[in-house]
Amino acid sequence: MPPQTASLLQGFLIVFAVVFVAGITIATAFRILEVKKDPTDALTWIFAAFMFPLLGSVAFFVMGDPIVRKTMRRLRQDHIRRRDLPNPKVEEYDGFFEFPQLLTRLGAFPSTFGNDIHVFSECIDTYRAMLRDLRKAEQEICFEFYTVRDDATGMVFLRELVRKAREGVRVYFLYDAMGSGSLKKRTLERLEREGIVVVPFMELNLFRKRIQINFRNHRKLLIIDRKVAYTGGTNIGDEHLGKNREVVDQDYWFDCQIRIEGPAVMQLLEEFAADWDFATDSGTKTEAIIRDANYPGRIFEGNDPKDTGWLQVIHSGPDQVINHTRYALFYAVTHARKRLWISTPYFAPDQALLAALVTSAMSGVDVRILTTNDKPDIMLSYWAGRYFWEPVLKAGGRIFQFQPGMLHAKLLLADEDLATVGSANLDIRSLGLNFELTTCFYSRRDIAEVEAIFERRIGESIEVGEEYLNRPWRTRLKENLARMFAPML
Repeated sequence: MPPQTASLLQGFLIVFAVVFVAGITIATAFRILEVKKDPTDALTWIFAAFMFPLLGSVAFFVMGDPIVRKTMRRLRQDHIRRRDLPNPKVEEYDGFFEFPQLLTRLGAFPSTFGNDIHVFSECIDTYRAMLRDLRKAEQEICFEFYTVRDDATGMVFLRELVRKAREGVRVYFLYDAMGSGSLKKRTLERLEREGIVVVPFMELNLFRKRIQINFRNHRKLLIIDRKVAYTGGTNIGDEHLGKNREVVDQDYWFDCQIRIEGPAVMQLLEEFAADWDFATDSGTKTEAIIRDANYPGRIFEGNDPKDTGWLQVIHSGPDQVINHTRYALFYAVTHARKRLWISTPYFAPDQALLAALVTSAMSGVDVRILTTNDKPDIMLSYWAGRYFWEPVLKAGGRIFQFQPGMLHAKLLLADEDLATVGSANLDIRSLGLNFELTTCFYSRRDIAEVEAIFERRIGESIEVGEEYLNRPWRTRLKENLARMFAPML
């Protein structure tokens, strides 16, 4: 080829590449403006698309485009049923305004009483209790976790599931395809050979147009014989016992899990069944969960709802037009009058929640945020979270960093009337992009149990003070750059 022709061809290819990339970037920007309602979220994605041509566009369509939500809503809208379960009268709840009724109007499960509840705040105790109940299983095990590893800790649970399957127990194993991405194929195949029904949630499959990194199932749920349920923030893996330095460079992990017996167990089963139906495309891929409408769950008749056993389950996810967890959190923040204590490893609220927290602190409410120390598992999230500390501190709120190890517990305490334990962090991902599960307590004794956990953990923490407010400009720059990615974290 003559040099002149080669030069012309090279120039043409360069012009074509520039026009092509510019076209993709501009098309992506128009798509972002169309689907992103929050201005900050939209600007962040547009910034990424123009700063990182092609890569930013690919990242948006993989992580940020909510088009898959329509499919989720269509598949899930008829799956969750509502049962006539024991529900205290409205006038019996004279504490936190009309919180239970608000959640029910949003679409959450109605509150139930007659439950037996225990909150675990040590992962080793959680694992021992879960294994103890698993060994008693006689009919059915529903096992759903964001992260399940086939390390030493995970294999203890997987071997127990295999043993139960061999005994004839129905075992349903639902794992998030991304959160449990380290699970080996041979491990999953062995579970299936042993008779366990194994299903991934939102498998990364190009041919089925499921390449979304967002919209993950972040829930943790174990249901045994429809009698006992565990839910909260604890996954299955060595890191929860401080034995996996590749995940986090700390030798202790603080998390919370709840054990429930009572009518709320059947609500959690309905949630598991809805997740299962969605993951299996409405039951066409594999067997559906059999629902027994005549099985109400054991009711602990001797419990005074105001004293113990009164709770409400919140399910939320990108399939909802109104995110139940976010609205519940916003209501709690804006209606607290005495105290508002929040435990979250990842603290990156949207502008509305941040304004509510700041307003609450300025009005004299005892606002405390308990978060992780300087050695987190996700460094970018940590630096993004630090950016939001300053407005809270300047408003009179208090920030505590947990010192013994990794803090992963997601807790809330509002006045003397509400406590929550769940899987949702106080960040944009949990409150808009992930499927989450939260349990609200309305009984005095159960709230006091969460309060005792808070007091103990705050006592093991260091309060953030003047040294943070006087931090150097390099640190501030790092925080500002990190928080630009908050909508993507």
